[in-house]
Amino acid sequence: MLVARQRATEARRQLLGVLDEFPTDVAGFQEFNRLSAKEAQSEAEADALHELAGVSADDDGSATEREAAAWIEAELRRLRGQQG
Repeated sequence: MLVARQRATEARRQLLGVLDEFPTDVAGFQEFNRLSAKEAQSEAEADALHELAGVSADDDGSATEREAAAWIEAELRRLRGQQG
């Protein structure tokens, strides 16, 4: 049993030595996560706008993108008119 533990310990040391040789730059992963979160936020905003326009995200396509865009533009004009 002690021999097996000794071999396992040595294997861990060798593995750590190999892993130390790999670059540990996590900036790429952080950037990927940041961009993924940004994309998820954009998708959520688009879904919310579709919902406001009465277009379901899983709609069968009966409402066109053009109708949704026109509604959004009209809503923006209405809101801008309320501001000033």
